[in-house]
Amino acid sequence: MKINQIGVVTVRDYDSSYIDAPEDLDGEQQHLVIDQQKYFNFRIKNVDDAQTKPKLMDTAMRRAAYAMNDVIDAFAANLLAVNVSATTVIGSDTIGVFPENINVYGQIDSIPNKLDSMLGQKSLC
Repeated sequence: MKINQIGVVTVRDYDSSYIDAPEDLDGEQQHLVIDQQKYFNFRIKNVDDAQTKPKLMDTAMRRAAYAMNDVIDAFAANLLAVNVSATTVIGSDTIGVFPENINVYGQIDSIPNKLDSMLGQKSLC
């Protein structure tokens, strides 16, 4: 699947005397590879229960959605875990990152780039 988006916008220094002509933005496409498929399949066997207890189906659908979410989260966590390297880690197992020791904004701001490099993709943002 191709996701259309706007290309990179250039930010330039302004010295209050002159600005460059506007740049022409190009369209870019990001590829979303859909290579995982999951499903759930259930029924409420007793028709009377289904008709007299409408919340029964709602509850079943909610549980199915949570179960699907757990599978997706586990897949995403594994994908990130197998791509961890020294350049994508903030802190360590023995030395944490404490706000008084670092530029907190800089650390938070670096997270999307680290995730992108782990996934080998460009961010949608």
